[in-house]
Amino acid sequence: MAGNLIHVGVIDEGKEDADVSRFLPQDIPLLIHPLSSELAYGLELESIAAEVSVVLILQSRRKILSNRNIQDIRRQFPLAIIISIDGRWNEGLRRSGEIYPGVLHLREGDAEFRVTSLINCLCHGAPVVAQYRPLFSAREELQWWLALSEANVGFESFRSQGVLNLYGNSDAVESLAFGVAVQFNRIRVRPLKQLELLNHENEPDFHVAIASCRADVKYLAQINAFETLDCLIADSITSDERNWIRSFNGCRVLDKPFHNGDVISGLLESIAVRAAFAA
Repeated sequence: MAGNLIHVGVIDEGKEDADVSRFLPQDIPLLIHPLSSELAYGLELESIAAEVSVVLILQSRRKILSNRNIQDIRRQFPLAIIISIDGRWNEGLRRSGEIYPGVLHLREGDAEFRVTSLINCLCHGAPVVAQYRPLFSAREELQWWLALSEANVGFESFRSQGVLNLYGNSDAVESLAFGVAVQFNRIRVRPLKQLELLNHENEPDFHVAIASCRADVKYLAQINAFETLDCLIADSITSDERNWIRSFNGCRVLDKPFHNGDVISGLLESIAVRAAFAA
């Protein structure tokens, strides 16, 4: 039911004490359960098994769990959506197809947008969540994530939030503008250099930049553009760089290749981020 407490299980076999909060919405009541892949079938675990809606596997290294571990997790939490959040060491495994069966795999950058979108839908009781099944094809999985993003727009509309300003190479930003035109009344397409002319204070509109190379990211840093941007879309951004960019007024970073639905989710999150920085 909408508004219920959402239970989230977290498996961190790397014991790196990763900051899980960056993958979770800050304005929804959540209860986090630290779990282990070697699940003990005690009364305490049985009491929450039916309550856990999402299980996150933090996988910074290559395939830290066995398929038997995955089967145990699935058996213990039969109603949960299991998501592996993969670090960069796992990109080769994703390309070769050596991934956990029946588990949704997300890059760290994508997880910051998509897990939040999923939990928002769970909180509001969106019917699209029920379309999930463990053995999605790649196309079905992508379509499901897009449907989640579109469902979130129904909860909080962009149309009263101002103009969407897109900065970058004309081909890239015009393609994105076409993809999100349904969600925004007004969209402006501009070159990156236009960011130099912006007043960094009292900007009610949305600002998204698409960097074509590392030189573009450096240029944006030099002109203090991260103080204005709601979202940066770039390639090969490290975790430390991502955290540094986000320290500027909560600017989100989305990795290439990106999905239009992730941009929508990121802008939804930026509404909450703006409120937090303003408080």
